[in-house]
Amino acid sequence: MTSGLEWVSTLAGSVPRWTVEPSIDVVAQLILPYLQQASTKISFLAEGGFNKLYNVQCIPPAVMRVSLPVYPGYKTASEVATLRLVAAKTDVPVPRVLAFDASKNPLGFEWILMQRMPGMQLGAQWASLDWEAKVSLVHRLADLMAQMFSRLRFPQIGNLFEENEHDTDGDSQNLIVGKIVSMAFFWNGRSTYEVPRGPFHSSRAWLESRLLLVSNDCEAILNNPDSDQDDVETAEDTKALVARLQRCLPNFFPDADEGKEHFVLCHEDISRQNILVDNSGRLTALVDWECVSVLPLWKACQFPSFLVGRNRETMPQRRDYFEDTEESGGQGVNELYNEHVAEHELTTLRGVFLQRIGQVQPQWVQIWRDPMARSRADVEIAIQYCDSEFCQKRINNWLDGLERGGESHSLRSRLMDGLGRTM
Repeated sequence: MTSGLEWVSTLAGSVPRWTVEPSIDVVAQLILPYLQQASTKISFLAEGGFNKLYNVQCIPPAVMRVSLPVYPGYKTASEVATLRLVAAKTDVPVPRVLAFDASKNPLGFEWILMQRMPGMQLGAQWASLDWEAKVSLVHRLADLMAQMFSRLRFPQIGNLFEENEHDTDGDSQNLIVGKIVSMAFFWNGRSTYEVPRGPFHSSRAWLESRLLLVSNDCEAILNNPDSDQDDVETAEDTKALVARLQRCLPNFFPDADEGKEHFVLCHEDISRQNILVDNSGRLTALVDWECVSVLPLWKACQFPSFLVGRNRETMPQRRDYFEDTEESGGQGVNELYNEHVAEHELTTLRGVFLQRIGQVQPQWVQIWRDPMARSRADVEIAIQYCDSEFCQKRINNWLDGLERGGESHSLRSRLMDGLGRTM
């Protein structure tokens, strides 16, 4: 347990839990000096994986985000540096940081006081938007991703930090790439493992370190005499799969790549939850910039997550989905109809996105279409899910195909079909 944080095992895996609730009174005392008013009212707003959000009634409106110490100091400091850079170098609408504290303080938790952005989550608006509004939004996001792709390049993989940790002016010129801040490196106590954490000079070094983290997880289970037998068997299977992935890395990331790769700041979760829009569907903000890292171009050139889904090129015909239903006493439309219509819509919008970003940033599409870039993305997905017993068989089958030298289908598609959801 670390300063209010406890990792708890559930059927879905380990999750962080608050053992101490932040004091709203202390929150008020901390932020009042940064507000241009004598008093304020603070109320609980929402809770995420390891954050609590509080609404701050002031002019202009603000939010206070309090974070669990999943990666003490680094996560908050990097997010602040990243927000300031994105605001300075691009047209992406992001919250302005009003104040923050990534060190020990009277609240007992790291915090950021930031501007509250207008709009509502895209997920709440999506169904009510017409086609033209959705296309316009996709165009806008493609333009902004193209800006990030061209303007936010760096020489290493890792996270951004102020060169002077005491810099409160947020000069975007004084940033450095430091150790990486991502869930793969700190989830469930991984922050204590002695593995390379960056900055990394190559994709291969980054992925090798991630495999070491999984290997350490396996050793912790195998060396614990109280481990459940099922956990031991899964750890043994995972360790064997890690070894296979370690052997295949040089085929996709040769030593000759060292010093020749390019890296870019990449927001990996441009989802309906993190896109804010107004009533007409116009973009008002892109939020949730914690754990946003500088990553390889082959990793960055992927569809935003709100557009990811199964391909369905042909528009479903309603007449093909009628079935007898007990509820209506006659024929009704199979529930798959709406699901398939949504898949077709996203498939079409992915084409809209590719056309737009290809117009403003052709290199992005060239990388996305490059077979080696796609293979590298598959290797990274294999590493991400190699410790999941639900994915291991498909990953092993995919590796079998690679080792036979035959054509291997996309691993992303295989896992998406197996898990029955988008990735």
